[in-house]
Amino acid sequence: MKRKGGRDWGAAVAKVEQESRCRFCNRDTRGLSQEGLRLETMHLVPRQFDDIEDGVAIVDPDAVVAACGPATDSRSCHGRFDRGEIEALPALSYAEQAAVVRKVGVLSAYTRLTSRFGP
Repeated sequence: MKRKGGRDWGAAVAKVEQESRCRFCNRDTRGLSQEGLRLETMHLVPRQFDDIEDGVAIVDPDAVVAACGPATDSRSCHGRFDRGEIEALPALSYAEQAAVVRKVGVLSAYTRLTSRFGP
């Protein structure tokens, strides 16, 4: 999954596959596919905050969650999160909350995770 200048999704994708359901609406992969949706690895903060190792962006599994998508579908939780319509904070573990704070600071984390930001 690694390539120079690319993004290493390995641990993040493994986390989402293990969860196997949307963190917000609780629909599993079977239910999502019946509705024309899918389970995605959703960044809690913009990708620009991924750590870089040897020229490869490493997607921190604590900075992503499983969410139904695609993000471009207005019915999906991924899309709703990106538009600021989902209160993500209650659905996150302490490790996930801490990862977001580490990456963007406490004020930005609060704003992003409590749906108090604009699209």
